[in-house]
Amino acid sequence: MRPPLRRFVPLAVFASVLGGSVAFAQEAARLPLHHAPEPTSAAISAADLMTRLYIFADDSMMGRLAGSAGDFKATSYIAAELKRLGLQGGGDGGTFFQDIPLYRSAPSPSMRISVGSARFVVGQDFIPINDMWFGRVPQIDRSRAVFGGTFGDTATMLGPSDGNERFVVVAASRDSAGRPQWGNSRQALTARFSGAVAVAITGLEAMDSASRAQLLQPQSLILELPAITGGPPGMFADDMFGAPVPAFLYITSAMAEQLLGRPVAGARAGQTGGIVQGNVDFKTQLIAARNVIGIVPGSDPLLKGQFVAIGAHSDHMGEKRPPVDHDAMRALLSVARSGGEPGTPPVVPLDDVQRIKQITDSLHALEPPRLDSVFNGANDGGSGAVAALEIAEAFADAPVKPKRSILFVWHTGDENGFAGSGWFVAHQTPIVSRSAIVAELNMDMIGGGDADEISGGGPGSLQVVGLRRLSTELGDLVDSVAASQPIPLRLDTRPDSGRDPLQLYCRGDQYSYARYGIPGILFTTGRTRSYRQVTDEPEYIDYAKLARVTSFVYDIARDVANLDHRIIVDKPKPNPLAACVQ
Repeated sequence: MRPPLRRFVPLAVFASVLGGSVAFAQEAARLPLHHAPEPTSAAISAADLMTRLYIFADDSMMGRLAGSAGDFKATSYIAAELKRLGLQGGGDGGTFFQDIPLYRSAPSPSMRISVGSARFVVGQDFIPINDMWFGRVPQIDRSRAVFGGTFGDTATMLGPSDGNERFVVVAASRDSAGRPQWGNSRQALTARFSGAVAVAITGLEAMDSASRAQLLQPQSLILELPAITGGPPGMFADDMFGAPVPAFLYITSAMAEQLLGRPVAGARAGQTGGIVQGNVDFKTQLIAARNVIGIVPGSDPLLKGQFVAIGAHSDHMGEKRPPVDHDAMRALLSVARSGGEPGTPPVVPLDDVQRIKQITDSLHALEPPRLDSVFNGANDGGSGAVAALEIAEAFADAPVKPKRSILFVWHTGDENGFAGSGWFVAHQTPIVSRSAIVAELNMDMIGGGDADEISGGGPGSLQVVGLRRLSTELGDLVDSVAASQPIPLRLDTRPDSGRDPLQLYCRGDQYSYARYGIPGILFTTGRTRSYRQVTDEPEYIDYAKLARVTSFVYDIARDVANLDHRIIVDKPKPNPLAACVQ
């Protein structure tokens, strides 16, 4: 949560502390913490988008975690706007909502682990990883502990089959400063010891309190898996994965020593310890979540039954515990090194302890820490969501409607495996048939992307993903519209390659559509320094650029909707049951 008034740090202080980064100081002082809403109009404008985003990404939305009270408040705001603008409901029973089943999972009160007389406490001695297969971990009662070696040292690690039906303890590798390096330990170790009942990696005592708290947060997911597998209705996790997977835990070095009966430092792979008893259980409950769906009917009697879909996601990550100092976090992120890859955010120099201390001490000399706990998601989700609302108002007020209908879908659960888009495309609604959707234009994180944040970024840069994956014609049309803008946009297709480290084609809601042969394109300005941070707030958005991108997507949707033929799909359609190929 944020204080009601903003006190700006002087430019000179930022310039000296941040190594001459005056640009950051000017950006920090440019927009207010709060903004009084103003009436919106049919014309797409930066002012309208600013009004909408300050409402949608306000602290009062509590981070819009899918299925939460904040999420319902945010989706209610969207639906109220659609009703005010005169759109038709495209959801259940002709309403603006489509309900989807989400399950929330949290550590069960019955979770326990012990060896001999030693009893271990969740959150203190160990933290189990809670993921989408939480219902498939085996019981660990009366399994023997065995030392599996040091993570990353495959030459001396325990053989895969030697971990079968055992509780495998693995030592974390260490950097030059002695800090544990977990890397991709969960994926690598559970794959190596797939027959184990549990895999535990040491070093929990070195994990910071914020990371611990985040790992213990309840997780939400959709048990029916169209968003993940593309499977038909009725395909559940337990049907897909008959064999249990090992439980995975972070444990303290002290717990590891008690499990093995010897210090980890002197243990050899294959040495056994005590008999471990207990379980790793997660309690689940069904929660309600919903997509928001609205329609601007087309004007052509023969074509109005076809839809051009415009999509965004309405959810975000909820709240952070414990809170962090907002201004210190923002300042720290401003001096981060460039990630180097297209679309990647800067890398925070966490090893530069002296620089971090200099920044935070200088800020706190001017004002006390201002604690912030809300993941506002202004750019991540919020920018696309309000852009879709702005486009909806423009189409609703247009004196002549496009030939085809314009379908607006605000997907929930983007942060939960694209649950909302996967559910919508797999199940459809009584009003919208999947086969009637001719293309989907997806917007996410379209309010940033300056050159000092994103490799190859800048005022005229826009990343497009999926441009010609299914339709050459759609890609050509997008290029033509980009060139015809008042200030032409430079379309960056590098993240559309198979070499994209972020795998954006497979990690956006547009792929839920493309999976079924519907051409889907993601428009994004890239992940900024505030990606998945509490500093992703409305005050840091570039509203002029957001308006340019919004107008661009409006023009594309209008031109696709007015074609005298359906967009031609001339590329091979993927198998909807197969894994996505970046």
